[in-house]
Amino acid sequence: MTAYFLKSFYVLLLLSLLASGFSVKLKNSSESECIERERQALLSFKEGLIDNFGMLSTWTNNTDCCKWKRIQCNSHTGHVQLLDLHGNYPYTPYLRGAINVTSLIHLPYIQHLDLSRNYFALSYIPELMGSITNLRYLDLFHSFFAGRIPSTLGNLLLLRYLDLGENFLWGKIPIEIGNIKHLQYLDLGLFYLSGKIPSQIGNLTKLQHLTLGRNTPPYGWKRRNYISKSLYGAIPFPIGSLPLLHTLRLVGNFEIKAEDAVAVYSPFLNHS
Repeated sequence: MTAYFLKSFYVLLLLSLLASGFSVKLKNSSESECIERERQALLSFKEGLIDNFGMLSTWTNNTDCCKWKRIQCNSHTGHVQLLDLHGNYPYTPYLRGAINVTSLIHLPYIQHLDLSRNYFALSYIPELMGSITNLRYLDLFHSFFAGRIPSTLGNLLLLRYLDLGENFLWGKIPIEIGNIKHLQYLDLGLFYLSGKIPSQIGNLTKLQHLTLGRNTPPYGWKRRNYISKSLYGAIPFPIGSLPLLHTLRLVGNFEIKAEDAVAVYSPFLNHS
């Protein structure tokens, strides 16, 4: 519940930040039209997706993309700034297919990208995702991505919110995640995450929510075997070095120091 409200808070915060410098163009607005090359980029992005439920039914040729559903533009410049394609998998609606990140690179002013709760059939998160450097919000939660976490995500230096939870990603946490100094929400609750927590996570001093490890094993796994293959070792930074942290979820074979145990079990933290 806490994570839900925090997620809602970041969406509202982003919208308020957009509105503070200019008006956000809503889909029914009749102000400036979208940029042609950005419209073509969105249509190219749509081509790789399977939309059985009409989520992108308004995305058609020769129409203003700022009036399409799930899009928001800058009302003065017409640049696309928000793309909300979250689904409701396993219920409807949801998208399937492939993510054409090359198309999204042609949206240089996009700040908010939500692809959560879709079914991307265990495809990899593209390395090029780290090239959309203006992003503040990236949500890939529960969208059936697989493979390793791209180290290039560490290039998204303006991110405040990053959710990769409930995907089939494996391997170690890239140390480059520690480059995202403005990050406030980080969910790496991944089914196959393993290895030690990189000390660079301790650089994220603005974190308010941190999830590392997944509570529930994948189907067919015994919990004991699952935990043994998950994150392990000592927490390589003092929990107290994250002064704004109020939600901490750790799942794995961790060695918790006495001073960190005080922080982990503080009544001010939500731990599991």
